[in-house]
Amino acid sequence: MRNILLLAIIFMIIQPMLVQAEEKKLVAIGDSIPYGYHLPDPEQQSFPALISKDKGWHLTNLSKPGITSEELLAKLNNDPQVIHSVQEADYIILYIGGNDLLNLLKENKDLDQLDVGEVKGVITDLLDHVGRILIELNKKSDAKVLVYNLYNPYPKAGPEVDVPLRYINEQYKTLSQFYQYVMDVQVVDAYSVFHKRPEYMMTRDVHPTIIGHRALADLGLRALP
Repeated sequence: MRNILLLAIIFMIIQPMLVQAEEKKLVAIGDSIPYGYHLPDPEQQSFPALISKDKGWHLTNLSKPGITSEELLAKLNNDPQVIHSVQEADYIILYIGGNDLLNLLKENKDLDQLDVGEVKGVITDLLDHVGRILIELNKKSDAKVLVYNLYNPYPKAGPEVDVPLRYINEQYKTLSQFYQYVMDVQVVDAYSVFHKRPEYMMTRDVHPTIIGHRALADLGLRALP
C-alpha cells in the first residue's frame, strides 16, 4: 500500500512536467519574407522565429526565397519534408504571392507598360493556387493556419501596384472566410501594418527590416492563443 501511495505521489509530480514538455510546433511556409531574406541572422530575426521565441514553440521554417504560389503548391503535394512538417504542425504561417507579382514586374521594367490582361491572368492563377494550398493544408493538418496578406513592396509606384494588391488581399480574406467552415484559418493584415511605414522596409529593397519583422511577428502573435 505504501509503495502504491509513493508511486501515485511521484506520478502527480511528474505529470505536470510532462505536459509542459509537450512543445508546440510552428511551421512557416512561403517565400523570402518569412525566410528573413537579407537579415543579418534570419534564423533568429525572421518574424516566424520571433513568434516561436515569444511563444516558446519549436519552429520549422521551410520558406524559400523566390518561390511562387504554384511552386509552393507542388511542394505540398510532392516534398516529403514539407508534407511531414505540415502534418506534425500545431500552427502554420503562410506568406505567399509576392513573387508571382514581382516576376511579372521584372518582365515589365516600366510599370506603365504592364498589360492589363497579363496582370489579370497572374492574379487569377495566384488566387487559384492559394485556394488549393489551403485545401492541401486542410487535408494534411489540423493546425491553425495564419495567412498573411501582402504588403505593398513598391509604395511609391501608385495605383498600378496598389490597386491589384488590394484586390488580391480582399480575395485572400474571402478565401479564408470560405474555408473557415472546414478548417481553422485566419488572415492577418500585413498590408495595413506596413502602409505608410517606410522604416519597415529595407532601403531600395522589397524585404522587411528587423523592425518590420517585429511588426509582422506582433501581428501574428495577436492572432495566436
